[in-house]
Amino acid sequence: MSWTTPVTDRTDGTSVMTYQDMDRITGNLKWLYDACVNSGIPIAGSAISQTIWARDDIITTTLWTELLTCLENVCTALNYTPPIVADSNMTWNNINAVEDIELVCYNMLAAYIYLSRLNHYVGEKLGTSYLYAGDSFNAGGKYS
Repeated sequence: MSWTTPVTDRTDGTSVMTYQDMDRITGNLKWLYDACVNSGIPIAGSAISQTIWARDDIITTTLWTELLTCLENVCTALNYTPPIVADSNMTWNNINAVEDIELVCYNMLAAYIYLSRLNHYVGEKLGTSYLYAGDSFNAGGKYS
């Protein structure tokens, strides 16, 4: 499964949620979860269970709760606290929030391969792993 660009520009309640939207949202969430696992980032829970939707499928409260839990686990693994927390309301602005959060997590994971080469504060963490503190002079050492 590949990443699909999220839709985050819904502006009112006339935007109808379709099965293609759920394919994208749950597919991207599965991609994010798998990318954390494949990058060695510790993540709680399991990936979303349903990523393929048909026109007549119903989004149950149980599945939406599973989606929000998986999204929260991805955010926690990446040490990301979204400015707007997605909830169980099936409103256009909440769906935008879910896809906004997924997009930020995607961008964080895209930069993850470069983290080991960046300078960080001593003791900074990503998930449960400490990040590289940079050159010795950044860690309090001196040039010789």
